[in-house]
Amino acid sequence: MAMARWLASVLLLCACSADDGSALPEGTLRVVDQSGAEFFWVCDEELDDCDVHRIAGVSPPLPPCGKNSVPGYGYGWWRFLSINAWCGHGDGTAVGNTDWGRYVTCETDQDCPAIQHAAEAFECRAGFCQNVDLDNHPPGPPRGVEMEALCYGDAPRHAYDGSPILTPPERPEEMERALEAACPNPSEACAYIPTGCPDPG
Repeated sequence: MAMARWLASVLLLCACSADDGSALPEGTLRVVDQSGAEFFWVCDEELDDCDVHRIAGVSPPLPPCGKNSVPGYGYGWWRFLSINAWCGHGDGTAVGNTDWGRYVTCETDQDCPAIQHAAEAFECRAGFCQNVDLDNHPPGPPRGVEMEALCYGDAPRHAYDGSPILTPPERPEEMERALEAACPNPSEACAYIPTGCPDPG
């Protein structure tokens, strides 16, 4: 199933560095994504400007990027809130590392940060931070691109054999067939949740 994951989400890129938390503002939120990776969610006092910071010794490594590119993490949102990896260029542009995006998980609503500048709020539903705007992001099977991300989201981020990642290391044929059957159109809602994939409710 060759879906271009994450491209349908609003994506905010930020320069992120390793951080042990000692200099972070009070109230900094620690977020966990579907792979179990942890990051700091750091905002200014007005909560208008937020960044994703790696946690030294805890967060996954920076994504593999080409020469003269700067790796980093940022966040994106649509129905789900996600932590995404990217490679920045000197001209101010950036390219997302599509298979290093993971949805933010939760146990309570307090685990889900808000995106104040975009007037987006998220609540904890079925273990994932999901948009509270149910008119535009209704419950039920998600779009194909989102379902694929959920089905493969448990995989950790790391550079396999030291090479840049263009596709996940393992895409079992059985799962690919299940996704194709349930989600024939990547931009539309799936007909049902494929076996073996999380049900976001």
